[in-house]
Amino acid sequence: MSNPFKFPLGAKATDRVTNFTGTITGRSDYIAGCRQYCITPKVDGDGKILESHWFDEERIDVDEAQVVPVTSTKTGGPTGSERAPVR
Repeated sequence: MSNPFKFPLGAKATDRVTNFTGTITGRSDYIAGCRQYCITPKVDGDGKILESHWFDEERIDVDEAQVVPVTSTKTGGPTGSERAPVR
């Protein structure tokens, strides 16, 4: 199955309508055909973490030259030989 998403995770992106800018940190593909991207802005001048927002694919411009490499495939959950916690 091919990747249905137009933009990669880690890409620097801007919403054309609001000028909201940040890094693509999530992607969602809905059954109705809509694709959305979660854009996370940089921390503000005081080091405060700002809220992320979701935008439709058609509203986003991406700077392909500024893609943050995704280096880890580990999601934090159990993998292969690890067992899930048992209660």
